[in-house]
Amino acid sequence: MKKFPFLILAFVALFITVNARSAKPDARNVADDALTGTWQLCNATTLQPDTAIGGKPGIKRFKFINNNKFLVIETRQGGAMLVGSFSGAYIIDGDNYVETIDLNAPNIYGRPAQPKFSFKYKIKNGLLYVDGTDNGYHEVWAKVK
Repeated sequence: MKKFPFLILAFVALFITVNARSAKPDARNVADDALTGTWQLCNATTLQPDTAIGGKPGIKRFKFINNNKFLVIETRQGGAMLVGSFSGAYIIDGDNYVETIDLNAPNIYGRPAQPKFSFKYKIKNGLLYVDGTDNGYHEVWAKVK
């Protein structure tokens, strides 16, 4: 029996519960309908779903985005084991996407909550491209169907 769908449902339920509070009043929460959904991190060279995050075989990273919140989880062993996660609010301003992390797994990310990460983003051919404007992240995500 596959545990991955149950794991996703459990973390989505946790995500909704933890992030049920309203967003900050100064945030512009104008969700791009194409942005909402489930995404899997891709290899930036091949543009195929990455199964070796951080050079570790079997690690997959997924991002769940709703109208103003996001959740990122890393799994291994076919999705049966959670490796790490973080979540928070985001805002969209033109082609800028800014995440504020409210909750994270410090044993994985080693930083306190509330850091902000700014990106330029675009969606093309079912892929989400994010390029850090104040950080070194340059990622490509594929929409999970």
